Amino acid sequence: YQQLVAASCKDDTATFQVIFLAGRNAKLRNDIDRLCAQAPFKTVVLGHTTQIDRLMKASDVMVSKLGGLTTFEALACHLPILADAVTPPMPQEVSNGWFLEQTGCGILFKKPEAIFSVIQSLQCDNGTLDTMRQAAEKYGNSKAADWIARDILS
Repeated sequence: YQQLVAASCKDDTATFQVIFLAGRNAKLRNDIDRLCAQAPFKTVVLGHTTQIDRLMKASDVMVSKLGGLTTFEALACHLPILADAVTPPMPQEVSNGWFLEQTGCGILFKKPEAIFSVIQSLQCDNGTLDTMRQAAEKYGNSKAADWIARDILS
């Protein structure tokens, strides 16, 4: 948390909030809850939820691994992605990282400490985040599931 605070833009009066999803991992949720008690900014830790789309639509940026479903659900919500490539992605996820970088919808970070400079840069330069959001809107198709269902039914 100290690194996140240090990463915040010095002349920016806006604060940020973190939503951490632990899924069904109770140990992870408890560990993160303990860390969040010391956080100098608002942090919410959630377990399993079926409201991912609502959380994505309320977010400015998402930090996540490169899984296909998560990546393209975020893009359908026009949500830019800071993609975790610290651990090399699984072979079927490599092209997701390439796609995010090439289209401008996301930024890959390969070292854990890189996330802090990326957050600082986005916090201090809204233009970059706006450009990423526009790219996510361009490449994310919120109607894709409807089109697929229509094709299957026809």
